[in-house]
Amino acid sequence: MQKNQRMKCFVVATLCLMLLFSITACGKGPVYLVEEQSCFLDFTVDGETVEFRCHLCIQNELSNPQKVSLTGHFSEDMEAGLIQEESLLASDPEVPESTTFLLQPGLNTLDVVFTGTFGGNHQKQDRLLPEISIEIH
Repeated sequence: MQKNQRMKCFVVATLCLMLLFSITACGKGPVYLVEEQSCFLDFTVDGETVEFRCHLCIQNELSNPQKVSLTGHFSEDMEAGLIQEESLLASDPEVPESTTFLLQPGLNTLDVVFTGTFGGNHQKQDRLLPEISIEIH
């Protein structure tokens, strides 16, 4: 009986490892940020507003155009007092009220602005690209 229990534990552990491997092997969804080709450009403080400008390369593996919204996560900048919000929605620098982007199949390049409320500290913690979440609509 104990041998049977060990075999069940072994099978369950093996299945769990296989499931974990398959989840991490997939990695990226059908629309994802190409981090190696994306970068943080700069930021400005104007009164009570902070703008973070980024150049993003986003791959759309689907065969149809996809409408997406992009959220930047600036937890370190919020903790340091540069901004008051942790998550900021991206907008088009030319049309600030536009917060959705139409991605064609293949590689798309976008210049975006994340706008937040100034928190009192004029220093950014680093020049790294924030973590970016992509939501497909």
